[in-house]
Parts: sequence; structure tokens; C-alpha cells
Amino acid sequence: MVLLPTLQPANNPVQIRYRENFKVGSRTMKLSVSFSGGSTSGYMAYLLKRDWEAGELTEYDSIEFVFANTGAEHPKTYEFVERCNQEWGLDLVYLEAVIDPRPRKGTTYKVVTHDTLCRDGRLFYEMAAKYGVPNNTFGPCTRELKTVPMDKYRGKDAMTAIGIRCDELDRISSRYRENNWTYPLIFKYGVRKVDVYAWWDKQPFNLGINQLLGNCTFCFHKSFHKLGDVYKENPANFDIALNLDKHYSLAGARKLGQENTPRQMYRGYRTTQDVIDMVTGDSELSKRDGNCSGSCEPHGEQMELSYD
Repeated sequence: MVLLPTLQPANNPVQIRYRENFKVGSRTMKLSVSFSGGSTSGYMAYLLKRDWEAGELTEYDSIEFVFANTGAEHPKTYEFVERCNQEWGLDLVYLEAVIDPRPRKGTTYKVVTHDTLCRDGRLFYEMAAKYGVPNNTFGPCTRELKTVPMDKYRGKDAMTAIGIRCDELDRISSRYRENNWTYPLIFKYGVRKVDVYAWWDKQPFNLGINQLLGNCTFCFHKSFHKLGDVYKENPANFDIALNLDKHYSLAGARKLGQENTPRQMYRGYRTTQDVIDMVTGDSELSKRDGNCSGSCEPHGEQMELSYD
């Protein structure tokens, strides 16, 4: 494995404060690295693999790299993840959720390969059939397709490394210690967004897609302006969302009296077709910086939910 040179970000007071407040503990632990498929988590995976090979992560007895598939990523995301895997020798574990349709039966997982990854939305449909269509106030997609499978795979005696940077401190969970989560880009490396971009600019390959196409292409956390650009890139980016509306808008638990009220995915109680009509019409689209990365990263603050 050929490892490439990296930036050496300077320490800053915030990084030092968080690092000093964090202790791995005395027991031996595995480090489970969450590779979400984006540039930031890819950089984190590189840094941790480099330091593991150099014998610098002595607080852990083993390391693993894990990608939890939603089945709704951009095709180039899958290519990027596998390229990182091959270039850096990550021995990447590809996980997919196994949704049990029976009530009070929790999600489990299965290990797949890059060649057998679901890419047709089936995982999303199975999640929505049980829990309902997700939206800004209801997020079973990240919980059931990413967080739960990864937590169950890693086991109890492991620490999960999450790709949150120094310029995203508001995303640090208040429960990271008790949940065995760590943020190496903050605690160890002091990485900011500008550092990620600068590093990838020097590499022989990168994600290769516009940032707005990251995570699930049709993600409801994206601004309407960004969704418009996603649709223009390829209208098929919304096929899964259209099917969710068509088949699962009444699925999942409902409050009393709302059993026949469809749940809509997008802000303003808009259907996918509403959004398509809006972004292809003449209306002025909001350019508010909607960003699904903060909400879709496994183990985000809002995903601290119990499960079976």
C-alpha cells in the first residue's frame, strides 16, 4: 500500500480542549471507522489507516473501516469508496440493513461486497414500508440504514470514529463518551473543510461529483435550489423519491386521526412531484444552504434513539 503525504493542520484551542476532555479508557478496544462515502470521511479513513500502519494508534488493538449502504447513493460515490478501499488497503466492510417488517423487531445487518451492493432503492423501500416516508422532522432513514447496522456490527468493545471536522463543532454529540464515539478530525488532526479540499486537490483521484450530489441524491435536507441542480444533472436522481411517495406515503405509525394523511418528504408539505414541478418551472428557488451531510452522518446528535 502506498500512502500519500498529508497536510499537518496546526493545533487550535478548540481542538485541544476537546481532545483533553476525551479519554479512550483503560480497556482494549477496536476502532471502527465510519466511511460515509464523502470526501471528509475518506480523508479521515486515510489518516487513520496511515497512523495505524505507523503504529501510532496504540490505544486500540485493531481497526476496521465500514461503509453502510442506503441503496440511494450516486453511482460515483460507490466508485469512490471502492477506489479508496483498493488504493489504501482498507479491507472495507460493506454493510446493508436487514429490515424486519414485523412489529417490535429491530433492524439487523448483513455483510455484502462492492459488486453485490444494492443500488436500486430496495433498502429505502423496505425501510419506508415499515417506518414511513422520512422528512425533516422524521428521520428513520439514517437511523435504520446507517446507524443501527453499524452499531450492531461493531459490537460493544469498540470505538466508532465519525468524520466531523473542527468547523462543525455543533454536530458533536453530547453523549459521545457514553456511546463510544470519537471524532479524530477534531480530537487528533484539527481538520477543517479547507484542509479536506486542499488535500484531495493533490491526490490522483477524488469523489468526482458536485458536493450537492453527495449522500442520497434526493435528500430532503437539501435546499430546493440544490434539488433543482440535482434534477438537472439527471432526472433519474428522483426516481426513488417518486416511488416512495407513490407506494409508502401512508406507511408507518400514525397519530390517532392521521391514519389516512400522507406523509410528504419535502419542506412545506410538498411531494416529490411538487418539488420537480417547482425546480423545472419559473419560480424563484431558495438558495438557503440546505445540507444533508450534517443530518445524514451516522451517530448525529438527532439520531440518539434507542432500538431493539
